[in-house]
Amino acid sequence: TLDYKEGTKDGKHQMVLDGYYENDILKEEDLKEYAPAKENADFLGYTRNGTDFRFNLPLHEDITLEAKYDDYPTLTLHYDYPIGYSEADKMEDTKLTLKKGSDIEDALNQFESGIQDESLVCKDYYHTETIDGKKKAIPVSEFKMPSSSMTWNLTLDYKAKLILKTMANISLDY
Repeated sequence: TLDYKEGTKDGKHQMVLDGYYENDILKEEDLKEYAPAKENADFLGYTRNGTDFRFNLPLHEDITLEAKYDDYPTLTLHYDYPIGYSEADKMEDTKLTLKKGSDIEDALNQFESGIQDESLVCKDYYHTETIDGKKKAIPVSEFKMPSSSMTWNLTLDYKAKLILKTMANISLDY
């Protein structure tokens, strides 16, 4: 029996393979056509009782093989607003679930373009880590999908506003 766990193949969550008898040898290539798919994950292979299944050994009993996946991490993008910014005007977080190492610059540009308030400017991304019991802001330097789930914060600040006034009839005499 192939247990696809959270995945499916042809709309099924498991498959019973008939036609194998005691002392038959199950080969890895025999199962290639039964590779399941799972949303936001890559299929790695099959396990038996939690360990990788050893192919090319004679079968002595009915067995169940479970699909093993490499789940994609989730990156939560959070706007870090300046102090005093109206709660009612704050935008919600965005979540990305992609294969680790994927280029995410387009997604980050789209996230930044979600800021409609003309008084705000996007600064930089950071994530936090606890080091020696204290939370530290770590700047994001590589804009690829991380290997584990985490949150990146986009620092927002108010745009500087400079008003220049010109004055007429200024005397240059000292």
